[in-house]
Amino acid sequence: MPLEPPANAGSRRLRLCWVIPWYGPRHSYIENDLPPALAEQGVDVRGVTSEFQPDFYVADWNDRYAGAFGPNRFPPGDYRHGGTDVRRLRSMAIRRWVVLRGLRRAVTDFRPDIIEASGISAPLTWQAAGIARRLSVPFVVSHHMPRGSATGTGLLKRAQAVIGRRVIGKTAGVFFVSNEARSHAVERYGRLSGHAWPMPLGVDTATFCPGDRDSWTANRRAVRQRLGIEADSPLVGYTGRLEESKGMGILAEAMKRLPASGIHFAFAGQGPCEPLLKSCPGSHLLGYLPQAELVDLYRACDLAVWPDSMSVSQLHVLACGSRLLVPAPHPKPELIECGAETFPRGDEAALTDSVVRLATRRPVTWEQAVGTARAAAERCSWAAIAARRIVCYREILAEVA
Repeated sequence: MPLEPPANAGSRRLRLCWVIPWYGPRHSYIENDLPPALAEQGVDVRGVTSEFQPDFYVADWNDRYAGAFGPNRFPPGDYRHGGTDVRRLRSMAIRRWVVLRGLRRAVTDFRPDIIEASGISAPLTWQAAGIARRLSVPFVVSHHMPRGSATGTGLLKRAQAVIGRRVIGKTAGVFFVSNEARSHAVERYGRLSGHAWPMPLGVDTATFCPGDRDSWTANRRAVRQRLGIEADSPLVGYTGRLEESKGMGILAEAMKRLPASGIHFAFAGQGPCEPLLKSCPGSHLLGYLPQAELVDLYRACDLAVWPDSMSVSQLHVLACGSRLLVPAPHPKPELIECGAETFPRGDEAALTDSVVRLATRRPVTWEQAVGTARAAAERCSWAAIAARRIVCYREILAEVA
């Protein structure tokens, strides 16, 4: 249903300017995936961002990431990515902090009804908040900070705290990806001045889905054949960086504890833990995979496991209809609502038992995959998330009308 024009926008559609530190057209991030869904429901969205890809600071990007994600820098200018207008500006960067040159003009030229930024404590958010104040436009923030401390140490960390306290006291509302993110923000930066909306990440259910029965069945066989394993072998998947901070050490210990059950593990990613994982029984290191191959992998898995981290890929797994195992406490509610199971964080024995129990059950059927995917689509498709966010935007605009 098309969105009714907001009271302060005349006959125009709602215009949202989203200020983003970096925009990776091949990455699956909320700033990439949500704008097209908002546009389909009647919102004009402009992304204003830097020249850089996410993780632009990685020294060996061209060797490790360019094949999957493209160059780590784009010339400044206007782009069209996935149905969204994106303006890239010249930038200054310190570590992962980005400040955009010419931001005020880029935002003003768009004549937005609402300005949004990502991350409460980012310098770019502070920059965007000041522009919103000068333009007398409502300002909202998307906050995705997981558990853990602020980026950096010393002066950088103190600066983040100052920025966060000033921003959180001036926003009309904050979208929190989880209750944990909200608690983190309030504890670190103080009481919210505006709305606090729980808003999980979403998933592109047109791409991440089980597919029809015949292709789903054929894919399960084909993926196992490419891995050189038996057609009925239990297969466990993981995607992301292969680092200790992501729980690879815990997972490697769990793999070594597995009985002779014939369980195989497919790792789509790279990182310093590659040698450790390669030494584990049943391990297959695939490197970074393009999206189409990731979909094939998720559909083929009997189970996907993230031993100590959060990832939007967890939703992708559920949308493809596979089982999911994540650590507790504090799993994201939407994952549990869609059928994910948990194990106690850091407990190698419990992780091992959970993998055996879930991966060696009767193989996932197409009917089960469709049921899991339907639950994920109803709760977490980008269309569903966009509809919920539009209600929040309209609430803010009604208050300032």
